[in-house]
Amino acid sequence: MKDSLTNPVHVYEGDDALITCVVKNIGENSVMWKKEDKERHSRRVLTAGTTRVTADKRFAVLHDSVPANERSDVQSGGDVWVLVIKIVKSSDSGIYVCEVNSNPIVRSFHKLSVLSKALQPPENGSDFNFYEEQRPSFNSKNHNYTDCCQSRNVSLNCLGFCNIQSILEGSTGQDPEHCENDFPSIVKCMADGRNHVPCCIQERVPDICQDVCRGEYTAITNNIKTHFSCSAYTEQTLACIVEGIELLPSAPEIVEVEALTEKSLKVSWSKPMANLETITMYIVNVTSLRAFDRRLIDLDEDDVSKLQNATETKQYRVPGDVNETIISSLNPFTMYEITVIAANTHGTSLPSYAVRSLTLMPGMIKQKTIGEAPKPPDTKKCCMDKGINQTNCLTQLCDPAVIDAAEITTYMICAPWATTTFSCLADGLDHTPCCKARGLPDKCQQFCLGNVTVNIDFNVFKCFRYMSEYKNCLFQGYGVLPSAPIRVYITNIGTEYAILHWSPPKTLGDTVQHYNIHYRMLTTYDNEYGSVTKTHSPFVLEGLQHDMDYEFYVEAVNTHGVGEPSARITFRTQSKVLQSYSISYYLSSDVLTLKRK
Repeated sequence: MKDSLTNPVHVYEGDDALITCVVKNIGENSVMWKKEDKERHSRRVLTAGTTRVTADKRFAVLHDSVPANERSDVQSGGDVWVLVIKIVKSSDSGIYVCEVNSNPIVRSFHKLSVLSKALQPPENGSDFNFYEEQRPSFNSKNHNYTDCCQSRNVSLNCLGFCNIQSILEGSTGQDPEHCENDFPSIVKCMADGRNHVPCCIQERVPDICQDVCRGEYTAITNNIKTHFSCSAYTEQTLACIVEGIELLPSAPEIVEVEALTEKSLKVSWSKPMANLETITMYIVNVTSLRAFDRRLIDLDEDDVSKLQNATETKQYRVPGDVNETIISSLNPFTMYEITVIAANTHGTSLPSYAVRSLTLMPGMIKQKTIGEAPKPPDTKKCCMDKGINQTNCLTQLCDPAVIDAAEITTYMICAPWATTTFSCLADGLDHTPCCKARGLPDKCQQFCLGNVTVNIDFNVFKCFRYMSEYKNCLFQGYGVLPSAPIRVYITNIGTEYAILHWSPPKTLGDTVQHYNIHYRMLTTYDNEYGSVTKTHSPFVLEGLQHDMDYEFYVEAVNTHGVGEPSARITFRTQSKVLQSYSISYYLSSDVLTLKRK
């Protein structure tokens, strides 16, 4: 039954519906059409072979029969079995099953959606053709999410569950119990960022079984009732996902949040990849998580109490042709969590990944415009003046902006001109102090000298991995990068987070586009730094361990690259044990006070 057309069928009320099932090598077996009965959790037989079983005369079967007496060597019957439903009604919507009574039984599932006449598009020649042309071409077999599964490290033996068609046909090649650990990733990939819950609700899938509809997976427990109630809705759930992949937009990507003032955030996102042309609006969810140190907020006691205890979510609607918005009327110095949902006439995507951001402290205003950074020296002209005319050498090795992207083959081809190219890049300056500070090995620091005598050979190939740091040292030497951020400090240190603050650099601070934060735990000095890019002050550094020492520093970034690092700041997170003891002590004091009263 691999050729069965299992993609959803859409027809208008009053039209005829045709649902096709392809069965090859049927032998002596029979084909039956059934319909899922949502109320009784069973299937109602409609036809057997070409015979109508149901009393409803609107049902019939079209089958390409070949009379046996025409040719003795041709078996009677074709491969195609079409269920015909005449003058469809809204109650005909649902899941239809094409079943072959072989051993084992083979089935394919087909979803029929009967649309209201009110949903028909305006007259335009043939209404049906117009509607079909506007809808994207789709077949459920195309929902192959193997790449997603592989990116999430799903076991090789369980990749059969990463294709809807394989699941429908029962050809996954693996027992589901053996893939239990991989199902959270498989189900997330299957949902593909679409919210299938409304369809599942329409199909009366119980809420306890709707986790798959939202791309989540809950392991089956020993509760037999839960196990069987959810298994009975597998077909409806898969049918909803197949339909949703065709109709719904995927989730917005690359969500960025930027604090503008003490009461406003700028939210931007990249548009979804799937069904982009159908999007009518975006929904921005903004949840207030907590307000910080009340001493930094000039409010009365009642307002402070409301800020510290209130946790609420507000939704903001944005037109579908826009991919950014400014959220106003927020609270100062408060952490918010933001997600973005794409919506069209059929439904919505799942929320994007969540981004957290702090509004600024009272009195702080973010720099509204970014100044133009100074231009670096014309190193290409230097190379041409010294006789280099090889195109790749000029465009890649004589341009400091792309020196870190050059391939090893380019270095080899341009080796005869290496002394000239690196001399022009140095622009008569000695960049060695910067190169040392940024960690270039001694062998590689010959590139940083003002008087360059470089021989490109296999001994210096390891230096090419440091070309990004070398590039930043060149721009720092040219005087076009911002200096180090200043007034770096830390507040509101908790057990698992701390708030980092800093001010713009003294030099070229107006050219800064964003900042990078580097941090590490100080259990040993061998720990590598973790990094958070494209941030602004203040920033909540989360995911820390309690009662541990940390170190961090900040770098400013402009159009040319990364500036000097700030001073390194160390701090220690609070202890959960001490915090728990403190809370218990105050509670005990309160109890004693009440008793005295």
